[in-house]
Amino acid sequence: MRVFLCDDNEQYRLLARIVLEPIYEIVGEAGDGVEAIELAPELAPDVVLLDLNMPRLNGHEALPRLRELLPHARLLVLTSGQATDERERALAAGADGFILKPESVYALVGELAAALG
Repeated sequence: MRVFLCDDNEQYRLLARIVLEPIYEIVGEAGDGVEAIELAPELAPDVVLLDLNMPRLNGHEALPRLRELLPHARLLVLTSGQATDERERALAAGADGFILKPESVYALVGELAAALG
């Protein structure tokens, strides 16, 4: 499965890459929604892990455009926020799922597997 990471925290992306790479093919990453829109379509990921709170273009703003550009990809919101309204807004904008960032990045493997069901 080809995964694209989009999170403004470079250290989190690095750690996510380390724990996910033994299982998933990480095809690219971005630090904000603008970069994700520019890079992800040419990389043709099966899954996009998209943080909501980012500079320039946040996940809420990037979601509809990514849905349009990647109609067959699974768009999974990845955020540390737990607000129900954020979840509903993300799902309404085209997200296929919602993953709360686990306290330990090592738990991300299980969270991603569960979201992909």
